[in-house]
Amino acid sequence: MNKIFLIGRISTEIELRYTQNNMEVVTFNLAVNRDKDNADFIKINAFRQTAKLINDYCKKGDRIAIEGSLRVSNYEDKNGNRKYDYNVLANKIEFLEVKKETKKQVQFENQTDDDDLPF
Repeated sequence: MNKIFLIGRISTEIELRYTQNNMEVVTFNLAVNRDKDNADFIKINAFRQTAKLINDYCKKGDRIAIEGSLRVSNYEDKNGNRKYDYNVLANKIEFLEVKKETKKQVQFENQTDDDDLPF
């Protein structure tokens, strides 16, 4: 089973882009407290409606909860060394703090078919 639950603050600007099939994708880092003095900065990806909701309702500094799965990709750098990239694919998000102009909390579960994802 590959499930991850995270609560943290968005620590980078949210980057919105589109796949060749015009699917929305957002990427950002989530700062998650490890203990009182340390945090981990975890790369988050979200697709489709989840991406749109994050882009529309969140900004750097907002606190959110994410349910997703760990994704690991690897590649070879120019020196022939194997490199690994880790990120979390968010498929359920709860906005714990949203933009002030939005009074309600928004919760959305994205039904993602992994075969449709571009990686």
